[in-house]
Amino acid sequence: MNFDTPRREPRPLAAAGVLLLASFTLLLFLLLQPSATSAQGPVQPPQATPDAERGLLIYAERCASCHGPLGLGDGEMAPQLPQPPAALGREAFVQQAVPAHMFQTITDGILPAGMPPFGPQSSNPLSESERWDVVAAIYSLGASRSDVEMGQAIYEASCQECHGAEGDQTASDLGDAAYWLERSHEGVLGALTAGDIPEHDTLDVAQEELAAVVTYARTLSYEYADPMAAFAPIEAAVITGTVTNQTTGDSLPEGTPVELSAFTPEFEPSLTMTTTLDEEGRFAFDLTMVPPDLVYVATIEYDGINYGSDFGRIDRGEGALALSVPVYEHSTDPSSVYVSQLHIILEFVEGQVQVSELYQFSQEAPVVFVGETGQAEEGTVHISLPNEASNPSFNRSFGGMESFFPAENVIRTENGWADTVPLRPGQGTLSLLVRYTMPYDRGLTFAHDVHYTVDSVNLVLPDAGVELTQVEQWQTQGPQTMGEAGVFLNYARQGLPAGDSVRFGLEGRPRQIATSAGNVPLRDENTELLVGGGVLLLAVVLGGYALHLWRNNQAAPAGDVAVAPAPGSAPVAGRRDELLQAIAALDDAHEAGEIDDAAYEEQRQALKEELLEIWEEQ
Repeated sequence: MNFDTPRREPRPLAAAGVLLLASFTLLLFLLLQPSATSAQGPVQPPQATPDAERGLLIYAERCASCHGPLGLGDGEMAPQLPQPPAALGREAFVQQAVPAHMFQTITDGILPAGMPPFGPQSSNPLSESERWDVVAAIYSLGASRSDVEMGQAIYEASCQECHGAEGDQTASDLGDAAYWLERSHEGVLGALTAGDIPEHDTLDVAQEELAAVVTYARTLSYEYADPMAAFAPIEAAVITGTVTNQTTGDSLPEGTPVELSAFTPEFEPSLTMTTTLDEEGRFAFDLTMVPPDLVYVATIEYDGINYGSDFGRIDRGEGALALSVPVYEHSTDPSSVYVSQLHIILEFVEGQVQVSELYQFSQEAPVVFVGETGQAEEGTVHISLPNEASNPSFNRSFGGMESFFPAENVIRTENGWADTVPLRPGQGTLSLLVRYTMPYDRGLTFAHDVHYTVDSVNLVLPDAGVELTQVEQWQTQGPQTMGEAGVFLNYARQGLPAGDSVRFGLEGRPRQIATSAGNVPLRDENTELLVGGGVLLLAVVLGGYALHLWRNNQAAPAGDVAVAPAPGSAPVAGRRDELLQAIAALDDAHEAGEIDDAAYEEQRQALKEELLEIWEEQ
């Protein structure tokens, strides 16, 4: 992977703009998030035997960042949570854990504690069997190999005669997950030692040994996996893949270089290897003694643009990983370019209105659009602003809401502005946040052209006494109350053809802003319009889902990495690679003394959190 990105110190947006975008993010969340559905009725036993080895892989990807790799509550994200995460691998937790309760918690999450749901409420849910595999993994984290082996020896000597080797020869079928569904280790052990089971009165086993028997007996209902073995290095593995031109269907020429990069869970580069394609467009990397938690990506440069595979981990059981890389031909035809969504957010300040426009550019053809001249540096996608607009700025988001970076490769053209980043295939694969001001005194007429078909336009403005005029093409979505930020008015219109214009009028003088704390007078342009940390915190917790819908990667010139999605897949691989580039560039800037320690740590943490969120979605 090529990390030769320009060294520049990222500059966050002004606080008012951040709060505005955070509030708008929450609104997007409310509008776009699928309706939450709680688990219906009591938890049912798993239909298939849970597998702790599969569960440990899921745990490493989706749980370890908070709960720690061995379940000790020491994950790197733990200090950021409202409450300390449960130490799932400690004896005190496992002894009291009840499978049905754990399954329910994994399904529904605990939002006040910072734990998201992984069931149907999640934007990227685990299947029912995967959630049961995670439950099995938690029991394995709390059961050392020595305890299981000791329990097995005692069971075979003292219990197997009645219960059978598989635990299924009595009414209490120890091999049936239904028996254990509502039972904890502690509860079963208590029943055994309290004499509640007459048939066990003559059982002559010490308390510690009996606890080991219970631990082993539960493994009869799931496939146990030694967690220490699961985290041991992978002795030998092979990573293979093909590179295919998705425009022509052809393979790339023999001898074309391919680079493999690996990253630790802390997103630090771990290794880089290079090989070449064979005559059928295939590549292979042989690895030995590599950590099992590394994440890999294969990248290749084609026709001046770098492309990458999806990210993946090696399957320990198979010792293999497949990483295919799609590439595309260039196109100068803008007919397949469209804007899937255009969001316009207005903020009133003294004598002005601050406008923020968020474009989601999309490309429906299996090509990379490099602009109508064929030279990306001369402009790819074009943007127009109202005639009265001043002080325009263009930003991209690499990380969390508090980290926005200047899009320094946007240029001025004869008819407005243009990006110089190629547009890769897929929906919402290039996002730009455009901010500018317009004079405002009791009213204005807003208008600017659009160069491409726009599927939908959303308009959001605070309920501050200003009315929308020229509303015949706009549909009101009703007001939205957003905590201490107050009430916002929302409008939408659909199907804006290329060459048309976005138009609306505003009328009225914004004198005050209605909030839950009362009426707040309009402030000057240097004061935050949206006040109250509560709404920002809520947006941070809930708004990530809406943000990741639009925070996508662009196809980039050589030196940056663009990851094209597989047909029908979400364009997440590009976002991940963009974030990794941002981390690398930030590390370089810090090492060169171009950014101080405090800003470096804050910005790197924001990037890591976003990358964690994206990896956990896979």
